[in-house]
Amino acid sequence: MKTQKGFSLLELLVAIAILSAGILVVLQAAGHCARLAGISKDTLSALLLAEDKLQELQYKERSAQLTETAGSGINGKYAWSYDLEFNPSLNLYQCSLNMSWEKAGRDEKLAVNTFLTK
Repeated sequence: MKTQKGFSLLELLVAIAILSAGILVVLQAAGHCARLAGISKDTLSALLLAEDKLQELQYKERSAQLTETAGSGINGKYAWSYDLEFNPSLNLYQCSLNMSWEKAGRDEKLAVNTFLTK
């Protein structure tokens, strides 16, 4: 009777198939995480730009330079627009700021609604 040393071809193929499936799952998860990180980066950049625009509007109002009630522009890949409406009963400006950009062929949007002090 011969003792068998090593693995058969079938055992080797099964082991390679299981290892390949595990590696494929890890690579798909890494790709998904990278995509989500890109979306988060763009959203954070849009939010920081929106905050900058709100601070700019508040500065203009405090220095009596705020004359327009609507505006729009483009900053890099981000397009922005805002509408201001003064509410005399609250003595505040209601501000609607919209940011939009394109990511991987899709339109992304961020809307910020807030009040600015007079």
